[in-house]
Amino acid sequence: FIQAWYREIAPLSNLAPEDATRRAEDLCKRIRVPTLWELAPTPLLLTVMAHVHSSKNELPETRAKVYAEMVDILLSRWDQVRLSEIAPMSKLLAEVGRDPESLRRTLSKLAFELRARRQNRARTKDAKQDLADIPKLDLLDGLKELTPGKKDYNWAVRALETIEERAGLIAPDTLGSDVFTFPHPSFQEYLAGVHLADDD
Repeated sequence: FIQAWYREIAPLSNLAPEDATRRAEDLCKRIRVPTLWELAPTPLLLTVMAHVHSSKNELPETRAKVYAEMVDILLSRWDQVRLSEIAPMSKLLAEVGRDPESLRRTLSKLAFELRARRQNRARTKDAKQDLADIPKLDLLDGLKELTPGKKDYNWAVRALETIEERAGLIAPDTLGSDVFTFPHPSFQEYLAGVHLADDD
């Protein structure tokens, strides 16, 4: 996979074939760190790690730093302009005096709350809902917290439209669904941990 990845991106990145080969070998070596090797069999995580390595020309050695880079990449995907009628996320955040870090903190808090609900549900043995899922109303409430006075529901709807139209850190589980998910449960776990660190 890594060799194929670098073969494909070499022409797009103006990489000489020998440089692409060298970078592929470097990434193969870096992912053999035990904490990262555990992530490599998951296609999505391996793809995002390859993206981190090819864009930064390195891959951090700790899992937490790799997840931080992956979250940054997935958050930035909401700003890739595909549909001109929907404002990119950075423009929406600027409207309410916020930045991508504010959005990351909001999603971290939401991930933490979902983990807490899952633990409570496990104690009551009520498993009717997969608590890795994010109900649309919960997401709108979280986004609304970013607005002045925490009251602008219309802004939250516009932000959610941007999220729905672009792949990123969270996405609808199916087209038109009222349920959103993280691309992998480990992202929820990482963000929940980040929320605890943010609160310290």
